[in-house]
Amino acid sequence: MGVSFRELRERCQRPVRENNDVAGLIYGDRISLLFTKLLVDRGWSPDVASYSMLITGVVGSIALAFPGWVSVAGAFLVVLYYVFDCVDGEVARYRGIENLDWAWLDFLFHLIVKPFMFFFLGVGLYRELGHPWIFGLAFSALISTLFLKVLKDMTFPIFCKKILLNGRLADDKAYAHLLRHVDPQAPPKERPDDQIFRLRWTLSTLRCLLTNFDIAILLLAVAAVLDVGWLGHFELPILGQANLRLVFLTFYALVLPIDYVDWLQTFLRQKRFRSEMGTLLGAADVFEIDPKGKKP
Repeated sequence: MGVSFRELRERCQRPVRENNDVAGLIYGDRISLLFTKLLVDRGWSPDVASYSMLITGVVGSIALAFPGWVSVAGAFLVVLYYVFDCVDGEVARYRGIENLDWAWLDFLFHLIVKPFMFFFLGVGLYRELGHPWIFGLAFSALISTLFLKVLKDMTFPIFCKKILLNGRLADDKAYAHLLRHVDPQAPPKERPDDQIFRLRWTLSTLRCLLTNFDIAILLLAVAAVLDVGWLGHFELPILGQANLRLVFLTFYALVLPIDYVDWLQTFLRQKRFRSEMGTLLGAADVFEIDPKGKKP
């Protein structure tokens, strides 16, 4: 019988529910527990899911470069890449395992698979349709995805390298301005309720749906099935001979750069880097070390 889905949901998903995004709420959490239960019941390590995440993502991306049902299989393998991304964390939480090495690898796997998907999709569409400008669309989508990933996560490695590794020196000019706005004795702040993502009929939810990579790969799988099984090729006014996968790539080649530029101006206008650094500094008091590198 093994562990119940109710127990898995309580132990593996509920503790991180507030960090969920639109893909997790729509389909990730529902599918992932099937694989999580399989690994937990057999006593397998979360490493199995982590390696599966990389393998399905890379193999699936490469398969997108081939015609017919191979590209369909590739699209669904990339969907499994996202599912296994959920599974490894769920299995780790169930077993009480925390391994920062795998957090680094998880970040690296995303940097590999996401651009791979757009690149090999472009290769496959070029081989099928023959439009050389398809590579421009693929490059636009993949570089925007990479830039946005780095923009949203860059605060944390900078914080670790510049502050935690070097020690927290109040007279260091590099971050003295942060210390003036932080109470080191204050407990870590809980995430405000209005910052927790929920599915609502709002423009914010629509934007998340239109720009989320994990929703995009699900749409790609649907488009691949329709292309190969029913629709085939058709003519469009600007694109010429096309299929749904080309429409998919064109859409994200246009939308993702706009999304990145909007995020960038928001970070600059709201000084998000400084506020995030201050939040991290206030929450990391337990890691404080003295200038000589000794623990207090």
